[in-house]
Amino acid sequence: MSYMGAGSGAGSGAGSGAGSGAGSGAGSGAGSGAGSGAGVHSGGPGSGALSYTLTMAHDGLVGSWFGEGTENPDFPLFSAEDGDIDYLDTVSRVRLMDSELAAPFSMKKEGGKAVLSLDGAPLLSISRPDQAFFEEQLSWVRAYSDLRVDRIDEINLQINDLMSYFGGIFLLNGARRKKTLELLYTAYRLALRVEVLAKHICRAPRPIDYSLKVQPTIQTPDHSSYPSGHATEAFTIATVLHRVMTGESAQVGLKARAMPFKMAARIAVNRTIAGVHFPVDSAAGALLGCTIGEAVAAAALGKHEEFAKQGLTILEFPASDSVTGSGVPIHNATFDSKADFDLDWLEKSCIDRKTSEPKNRPKEDSVSPILTRLWCEALDERRTERKPRHVGKK
Repeated sequence: MSYMGAGSGAGSGAGSGAGSGAGSGAGSGAGSGAGSGAGVHSGGPGSGALSYTLTMAHDGLVGSWFGEGTENPDFPLFSAEDGDIDYLDTVSRVRLMDSELAAPFSMKKEGGKAVLSLDGAPLLSISRPDQAFFEEQLSWVRAYSDLRVDRIDEINLQINDLMSYFGGIFLLNGARRKKTLELLYTAYRLALRVEVLAKHICRAPRPIDYSLKVQPTIQTPDHSSYPSGHATEAFTIATVLHRVMTGESAQVGLKARAMPFKMAARIAVNRTIAGVHFPVDSAAGALLGCTIGEAVAAAALGKHEEFAKQGLTILEFPASDSVTGSGVPIHNATFDSKADFDLDWLEKSCIDRKTSEPKNRPKEDSVSPILTRLWCEALDERRTERKPRHVGKK
């Protein structure tokens, strides 16, 4: 069961699945490609020999047949509910979920800024700092490089695997929390699609481009340094996971320093330690990730219109007194060129979006019926409300 690399490995078949999957998730493309390309039968993968013998068995069993029907299948197939996709295999579900989410979520260039929107309503606008800003941030890259020996194993493993680190906080496996994992990977793949567009809009040089003395401990990626993709992905996962398990917003979780956000911050900082990112990259990526995660929750819970009305966050350098004529509140955020990224900054920069869980399951005529159903199934895996135990006297 692989939800990670199915998007790139699915269509190519068994032969090219492994190659195309390696870019975003090592090994995941192989499983996805085999399932949709060559075809997997009840007892194993397809082959020319199996196809031939199936034909021989057909000819031996069927005899004469003139095309008359013998069965009465369900019509429409399996379920009349648009959100029910359990009849599909993993690869087909991944394709369908990603296709449905492609419409309401967009990342576009507007006035030189990268703007994330949900169903046409802008949620986050990101400006790119100037070159002098990034040069000042080099001092942090130098300072963090002293931790490379301590973090090298984490850094390498986190190139392709973030989910295992969140699975170390809450038990995430295919038996106990199958739908939760499917939801998290759906949000993760959405973050990937959004971040690559944001990176292309911003196109900022990497630390190695500013100094020959950076010498990263891993291969520097070819795309933009800003915003950080790992920070975007990690904070998207953290936000969705925290909401599913607690019902709390990202801002509430950040204020409490909830464990998923602490893990996401560690993952983001590891990229600066490695020498491939500046702290401001992580700041923008974290803000983008939290916004994506909250937007996924709003879309799933049927609260996307209410969510969009709660405000637009504008990240600029320096912050400006932006106003809007649409009546939507503006939240201005900025980041100092001499500053390091941390959760204090992110807590202050995130809007506390009031998107509470409905008492009853949301209707599946929402912006994404498939996402709505998947979110509800993930909530069912929460089992019970979390009640932290306080040790000691009250």
